Amino acid sequence: MGNSTGRHRETPGLSPTPLFTNTFYRIPALIYIDQTFLAFAEKRTSIKDEHAKVLVLNRGKRQNGSVQWSGVEELKEAKMLDHRTMNPCPVYDEKNKRLFLFFICVRGGITEQEQIKSGNNAARLCYITSSDSGETWSELTDLTESVIGDEIHNWATFGVGPGHGLQMKDGGRLIVPAYAYMCCAKLCCFAKLCCAKPCCCAKPCCFSKPCSCAKPCCCAKPCSCAKPCCCAKPYSFAFYSDDHGANWSVGNKLSVESIECEMAEVNSEGKNVLYCSARSTKGHRVEAFSEDKGESFQIMKSNAKLVEPPNGCQGSVVSFQHGNETWLMFSHTTDKKERKNLGIYLNKTPKNPAGWAEPYIINHGTSGYSDVVQCDQENFACLLERTTDNSKEIVFVEFKLSDMPNL
Repeated sequence: MGNSTGRHRETPGLSPTPLFTNTFYRIPALIYIDQTFLAFAEKRTSIKDEHAKVLVLNRGKRQNGSVQWSGVEELKEAKMLDHRTMNPCPVYDEKNKRLFLFFICVRGGITEQEQIKSGNNAARLCYITSSDSGETWSELTDLTESVIGDEIHNWATFGVGPGHGLQMKDGGRLIVPAYAYMCCAKLCCFAKLCCAKPCCCAKPCCFSKPCSCAKPCCCAKPCSCAKPCCCAKPYSFAFYSDDHGANWSVGNKLSVESIECEMAEVNSEGKNVLYCSARSTKGHRVEAFSEDKGESFQIMKSNAKLVEPPNGCQGSVVSFQHGNETWLMFSHTTDKKERKNLGIYLNKTPKNPAGWAEPYIINHGTSGYSDVVQCDQENFACLLERTTDNSKEIVFVEFKLSDMPNL
């Protein structure tokens, strides 16, 4: 989560289309189905995370070489009583022609930081579905108990995406990228005994006088281990389904700290593997590969090419075929010091962290979260956050693979 301030300037040759403006919108997610773009975002009453309210949708139909947008609509089905809706994450099942929109519902005005510090999760794992490219939607399904179960008590909080998920070509597994702050309250907060020091009751008592131990024992005072725990750490992972969304499982978490993430399927040495790009606060992205379709991940060597600002920033990744090879495309801010100059990176050798080329900047100036998708062999689109002179907005940008430098 985070804020962005500042201005932007257009990239020559690109014509961004503002989709979510004139109020507080954040956290874009984008998917392309049957000549239709589905652009999602959070609608808020302020820029703060805890002021998120509902998810919104803007549908764009490609017609005669241009995209016609329907306008912003609230997704009333994606709501839970006394909860706010956050982190849109769409994933499409090609076989059943069914779109899942995953998200979290967070109780009341409880902030993410309050959950992390207290170790008390307030988020629910939910989704709605559509079989007509977002024209109509199902009722909300809450998976928290059935999928996460008792493990939820070890999570300070969690989220999905944000940004698109995917269906793997190898076997059809549905993948929903996610992250959880693992709560170590039982380890760090209760490791010391509250009454480890001798209290007044431990002194010899004189029975000829009123006993001093009748006084309140020092142990009765609030003990230090009741203070909020601050050791919860985030780790990325995947929810996955092998039966077109009927049942879901929780994959193993990455072995290093990692937050919001996206994933993509790539072919490596004749075998399809799952690539993960995760937000980090360590100065550069966390990259990992899974050879068991998201059930576990191996961390790749640290890569200084994909830089992160001090607190990190969400980024988006998509894979695509180029001839007989699989390439990766990644959208993210490109400045080390702040969230600005959002660029598109290209890697022709996905298992080589040093293979990322210099970025193609598609938004100069203050930027934020983004989601990138492939439209066809040559054309791509990105939904991204930026700041104008007067407000923050989410815009839609189309570009061509041939626009990329060092192609």
